[in-house]
Amino acid sequence: MGKTIRRVFTGNNSGLTLVELILVLTLLLVVLALSLSFFTSMHNSSKMLTQQAQVQENVIIAKTYIDGTFRYATKLAIHSEGEDSPSGWTETIYLDEVDGRGIIFVQKSGGTPSPLLSNLANDFSMQLTFEKAEDSFIVVAIGCVSEDGYEYSVENEQFLLGFGPHDLIGESGDRIYVYGN
Repeated sequence: MGKTIRRVFTGNNSGLTLVELILVLTLLLVVLALSLSFFTSMHNSSKMLTQQAQVQENVIIAKTYIDGTFRYATKLAIHSEGEDSPSGWTETIYLDEVDGRGIIFVQKSGGTPSPLLSNLANDFSMQLTFEKAEDSFIVVAIGCVSEDGYEYSVENEQFLLGFGPHDLIGESGDRIYVYGN
């Protein structure tokens, strides 16, 4: 073993030439560039999947809240923005635009409006529509769009238990007034 170490440092032919060193460095740079592109694509993919999960989570939370609100309502009135609000409502769920983004708001009677998803939907634009399907059915369409354009939406036809033809007012709109919640 002592002879091989001495040979490398004594100027024998067993050392690396400049051409060999350049080839090794070039191969290392190619491997590093490929590794960097792999890790960059993995990071972008992970970021996109996280954002998609957040979009889906926003839609599911909004749908769950609206479904729960309808469960305890005695009467619902569907309206569009700009229409006069009916009297006697206890809660309003509506879509409004803030800084170019759609945000779902909830307002209790006599209270101030507050965003439904407050901190969850900071980077997303929500969509919301209500449509009367039949006397005791309402279609709720909720959507969410991320800044990079990923969109997720759910359309749900909900049966309103105990509702008669006069308990669901209006045909379609982006806000709903809830009575008796």
